[in-house]
Amino acid sequence: MKKIRFFIIGVLTLMCSFTLVAQTIVNVTPGYGTLNDAITAHGSATYVLQAGGWYGLNQILEIDVPIQIIGGEPSQGGMPAIIQTGQAASGTTFDHMFTVLNNLTMKNVFIVNADLTNGVGTTVFYENAPSKIVIDSVTVDPIGGELIQNHTDSCSAFVTNSLFMRQGNTLSLGDGDIFGDILSRDTLYVENNTFVDVGTYFMVANNDPRNKEKFIWINHNTIIMGKANFDSYTGKYQEYVTNNLMFNYSMHAMQNIWNVLYTKDGGPKYKWGCLINDDTLVADSGTSYITSETLPSTRKHFIEYNSNYRSQGFWDLVKYINTQPGWQHGYLQNFIPALVYLDSSRETRMYNDKTSFPYFFDNNNISDNNSDYITDGAEIKANDPQFVDQKIYTLTDSAIAWIKQSELQVWGYQASDPSTWPHYFYKVDVDDGNPTTWPRFNGAYTNTKLMTASIEKLPLGDLNWFPSAKAIWQANQAKIMNYILAENESQMNITSVKKENSDLPNEYNLSQNYPNPFNPTTVIKYSIAKSGSVTLKVYNMVGQEVATLVNQEQSAGNYSIDFNASRLASGVYMYRLNAGNFTATKKLILLK
Repeated sequence: MKKIRFFIIGVLTLMCSFTLVAQTIVNVTPGYGTLNDAITAHGSATYVLQAGGWYGLNQILEIDVPIQIIGGEPSQGGMPAIIQTGQAASGTTFDHMFTVLNNLTMKNVFIVNADLTNGVGTTVFYENAPSKIVIDSVTVDPIGGELIQNHTDSCSAFVTNSLFMRQGNTLSLGDGDIFGDILSRDTLYVENNTFVDVGTYFMVANNDPRNKEKFIWINHNTIIMGKANFDSYTGKYQEYVTNNLMFNYSMHAMQNIWNVLYTKDGGPKYKWGCLINDDTLVADSGTSYITSETLPSTRKHFIEYNSNYRSQGFWDLVKYINTQPGWQHGYLQNFIPALVYLDSSRETRMYNDKTSFPYFFDNNNISDNNSDYITDGAEIKANDPQFVDQKIYTLTDSAIAWIKQSELQVWGYQASDPSTWPHYFYKVDVDDGNPTTWPRFNGAYTNTKLMTASIEKLPLGDLNWFPSAKAIWQANQAKIMNYILAENESQMNITSVKKENSDLPNEYNLSQNYPNPFNPTTVIKYSIAKSGSVTLKVYNMVGQEVATLVNQEQSAGNYSIDFNASRLASGVYMYRLNAGNFTATKKLILLK
């Protein structure tokens, strides 16, 4: 257990350690090329952008020294700093926005990968040297063809609390991915994000035998509309896909003849596809087949407490396909195919073979139906997240019509002009290159079943849409991660903000944390005189927020909360209480 705990601290510290790297702070004036010029002039530094300011790139930003780009906190309902791609001298949109050759951190910014003439770039972040990318509280719209493309070994990406919209296009099924790896990645950590409109893949890697993903953590994300595959990485040492809310992901009806299953008798057969690809058996010289594992059988793959809801129209389309004379068998992909497909899915065999793969788990997932076609409309309706934003459902109808047109073409039965197909992408502004709307999206939902369906009995998906639940989660983050890493399959009980007693205070108060100094936990007490909105946040000495402990409506009373700082580096931090017109700040010291 100590090894697991130290691993958690290491991963979470990596996410936050950037705050201590760059000492120089450079305030950048908004304008065309000003961010490029500032980085050229100052090199490794923290670049602070004005909230609401526009920063147009006059060339692709090459990050060859450690850099932080931090946007100022916008006013309530205000737009953050905008970083927008540009055009080459030829008039073409930049292929990508950032060439990452060293560590890069981005926080509180809005990245627009469309130029002023509405041309959309191919990639946002292009990794071409060992590096670490940290993305927190960032919005990207549109993404273009790919969010992060990795072309080298020894890279890591930590993506948290962000919104990513419109990856790919509505002209083709094959249009890129969110995370694309050419070579191996040390860590991919994706938590509490929302992805709207995903193309062909969420995660994909090529078949290079050197491609080995060491640690993948995909937790508490909301993923809305995805065309086909989720995880096409196969060479994975450790993978945890948990607590994610997927809505109409893998809309495309698959054919098993598109996949090859390598078997011990040396011959290929058709393979039943799935969202989580783990089959590591590959063809050898086109004549024989490797039947032994090249990765350790003790590696951990934990696919638990996810929901993948598909609307009735997509199941109806599968039924239509399978009633057409001469058409191959179609189906919608599950996370891992059910036992009935044991003979045609190696993933099914791996997850059900505890002798060879003792740490492979795929249970407690919702809407992961095991049949080719769901006839029970009530079952489908019960698992609908019931999003507050009804535009999601209007676009779902368009997506069903779009996928039918694309299916007819991909399956080779009816060709048509893709430009005439319905458009289902969640488009906020008229012009991609002139974004004016903020906020961009609302991912809150009301389905009470899903509101307690995570492993911690909190809402599935991105917890940023549920501030009260997010505060509870943050107060227990290390404990939750520890529980998942240990591959516990039952739901856990966690503690939240505690109300101390029934006495009503006459005034607001923020007490000094105890103990102080501390390692790694301390207790913070405070008093609220009147009911209202309350926030309690922790900041580093540069003024950057490192933790939100409370963000919710609270009645008058005395409260206490346990703050676990195991993910932070030793140092001095400030914690601030805001309630009504009352604000108080105190200092705490973490000594490890």
